Amino acid sequence: MATVLYVVAMPTASAENAKGESLGGAGLEEERPHVQQYVNGRHESYDLTHMGPDFAFIEYTSIDDLVSQIDAALKPGVVLGTLEICAHGSPRSCGGIDRNNVDGSKADHSDGVGQKLMGLRWNDGGDLYLAGCNTGLTKTKDGITDSIAKRLAAAMKLDTAVVALNGAKFDHHLTVWGAAGFMQVFVGHGGTHLEKANKTLQTNPKDPTAVPYDGAKDATDEDCWIPNRNWP
Repeated sequence: MATVLYVVAMPTASAENAKGESLGGAGLEEERPHVQQYVNGRHESYDLTHMGPDFAFIEYTSIDDLVSQIDAALKPGVVLGTLEICAHGSPRSCGGIDRNNVDGSKADHSDGVGQKLMGLRWNDGGDLYLAGCNTGLTKTKDGITDSIAKRLAAAMKLDTAVVALNGAKFDHHLTVWGAAGFMQVFVGHGGTHLEKANKTLQTNPKDPTAVPYDGAKDATDEDCWIPNRNWP
């Protein structure tokens, strides 16, 4: 029986997206040590070469770097069960994944984030958490009719006719989870699903007068997450 790996990933403080915008910075740097410590509570080192097979903490500079590090962690007999990306988010993006790069620009989508993640060795029934604010929401009046979580799930469609990078169809059931509002971090936690300490707010605590995103809600624990399946 394969060992199922849970990966928690965060962009480095210096990571940038294709536009040169920072993926790290404020907020995340406060959460980072808590996430590290939580994963580290199960292991003696953050270094993947010394980590046990059940959990891994990864800091990445780009999506390609993230995929490369996860692939290296998937030793023989190990499959990816859960990937949680802990980063700044919105209905449009999360941690370097955005509406422009989910499918990529090539006809075969081989440069898209979806295809790159499909090239990893997933466990059937896997989960992918976009642990950033509002990643499961929309804003129809601004033309955002589907969330970044929903877009990513569609890009990683079950048994798609588009061949994944590993040369095989993606025959794995996968649920991409998006946040149902602005994510709040409890004292002493990093705000990850792994920690089981989640809370979302309908309105922006920094701008309470702003109009909430469609479907936003005050919620705790599992109610914070909106599921998007990659199968009908």
